[in-house]
Amino acid sequence: MKPSLLPCFFVFILLATSCNDDDMVLNSAMLYGTWEHSWHNPNMGLNTVDVYVFGENRSFERYLVYRDPESNEISGYGYYQSGTYALSGDNATFFIETVLLPQEEDFADLEDLAESEGGFERSVRLEFLEAGSKLLIDLGPCNDVIVAAMCIENSIYTRVE
Repeated sequence: MKPSLLPCFFVFILLATSCNDDDMVLNSAMLYGTWEHSWHNPNMGLNTVDVYVFGENRSFERYLVYRDPESNEISGYGYYQSGTYALSGDNATFFIETVLLPQEEDFADLEDLAESEGGFERSVRLEFLEAGSKLLIDLGPCNDVIVAAMCIENSIYTRVE
């Protein structure tokens, strides 16, 4: 190989080996938008959708919505949270300021959810997958407050907007 082509070859090798999903830097611009994780709940006959909406100003909304599997219409909300978040490396801390919950049923219309105690925080690990089209949210190990059968340590969300 000619000496003048050697630097170009090394630059090419460096670029080719450094571009993969693991090297994606976590930042709020990449989080911006709506992310959903959904599954069918056969006991309810509805699709359950866990939604995160990340705003440009490091705000977030998270809600659990139940949808009719045929029409995709919203049947109700299982909860609603909002607040702000901070990033540090691949970790995010959510400062949850507002919490709304249904009172008598498993879900209710959004305007019928009742305010519950907010003012707490939750730290998670985030990882982009599939060139940023998917987001893994790792909640870490479950604690004693969460019933073991309901414990989900991590979920993969798909960007929808």
